[in-house]
Amino acid sequence: MIRSILRGKKTSDKAQKKRVTYENSKEMARSGKVKLRRELASNRTTKPEVLYFLAEDDSSDVRRNIA
Repeated sequence: MIRSILRGKKTSDKAQKKRVTYENSKEMARSGKVKLRRELASNRTTKPEVLYFLAEDDSSDVRRNIA
């Protein structure tokens, strides 16, 4: 579900209410879950300032997905 929200795909009304905002993306970038940060890093709509933050992530997978 998070992946579909991040990619902007149409989902149920409930899921649409949970769209990722700038504030949510900042929280996701600080998340301890590598999978969540990796998905955020690969999303084309992620704001540049969030990507800048993720560029220094400990996980090489997250950094690779930015590229």
